[in-house]
Amino acid sequence: MLRQLTTKTFFLSAYILACSVQLYAAFNHQLFGDEAFYWLEGQWPDWSYSEVPGWTPWTHTLMDWLFPQHHFFIRIPNLIAAFSIPWIGVFISRTLAGKQSNNWIAGLLLLALPILGVAGTLAVPDIWIVFFTLLAIWTLILAIKTKRNHFFIALGLILALGINVHLRFWLVILATCTIVFWQFRNHKKILLQLLKLTLPMMLIGFIPVLLFNLQHDFPLLSFQLKDRHPWEFQTSHFNFFLVQIIITTPWVFYLCLKNIKPIMSVNTGQTTQPLLIRSIVLTAVVHWLIYAILGFFSDSLRLNVHWTLISYTLLLVITGLNTSVSQRLKRWAIITGITANLWLLLTLSYWLLEKTPQSPINIRITNHAKGWEQLAAHTDELL
Repeated sequence: MLRQLTTKTFFLSAYILACSVQLYAAFNHQLFGDEAFYWLEGQWPDWSYSEVPGWTPWTHTLMDWLFPQHHFFIRIPNLIAAFSIPWIGVFISRTLAGKQSNNWIAGLLLLALPILGVAGTLAVPDIWIVFFTLLAIWTLILAIKTKRNHFFIALGLILALGINVHLRFWLVILATCTIVFWQFRNHKKILLQLLKLTLPMMLIGFIPVLLFNLQHDFPLLSFQLKDRHPWEFQTSHFNFFLVQIIITTPWVFYLCLKNIKPIMSVNTGQTTQPLLIRSIVLTAVVHWLIYAILGFFSDSLRLNVHWTLISYTLLLVITGLNTSVSQRLKRWAIITGITANLWLLLTLSYWLLEKTPQSPINIRITNHAKGWEQLAAHTDELL
């Protein structure tokens, strides 16, 4: 009990500190390029848009309607989603392992993922993809454990919302559904509830996307699946594997690797909990491998190192349940990861100050966070 209390205190302290730094960063830097683009799209509300579904521009439209025009107000929905993610991780761990387990480890490990901390300060789809994925996983666990229909319906509604975030969430759905249906192939009642209750609710999410794309010759699929990718082998993608270690920090990346084999070797039998945990791990691994392989042929002009973020969040959420991983490794991953998370956020905030000395790497990053208001004014003039 004392150990859990200490971990809870550490989590709450780290959580408040991380959220405070994220708030400071979100308030003090202008919109980055992608944020400005989605905000500009949101000035013309529609069912969907040419390169993303509607969710992110919709949130920007809502914030512009509720508050004065300011970059911080635009980021409020994303910040709320980002602040929720560590808690959803704790709830997933608690639902799987019960209150007696030290579930605060899951929340601490999610705070130890630097790329997640940075994404949480930006009004872009990535944090919503993580939010809806973890929320869907938690609801799936509750549905399978309780067999109650309202959880299966809620799961479908969550997936319907996530469908309107990005095509990359569609890939998460495809991978997770394939794995869950295979792992639970002997549980006919669960599969029937998923098909009868979850699937119809989920398909509702495609209606706005279809309404827009049917009117405009499917630009969303053309851009995301054809126009933006060369579909030719690129040796530059070999950097991906080193970069993944850097953006997660070495100890956190190693912890994710150590978490895979023991869980995959467990004899699941017919009980649902081991099947659920194995499904989460398999989804994380398959999701990571898809981007590791496709990256050799896909878009290398835009930043894509964050596409594997879902894999790390899923692996870290269930790390606290894995007793075969040493506590020392978990402790070092938490300490180094949270330190890197805070350092990265503070560094970016410092770079974006007007009087900060300009270095080449500073200029390359911060120039993408300047001029969105002037661009918006010029766009209005042209229109």
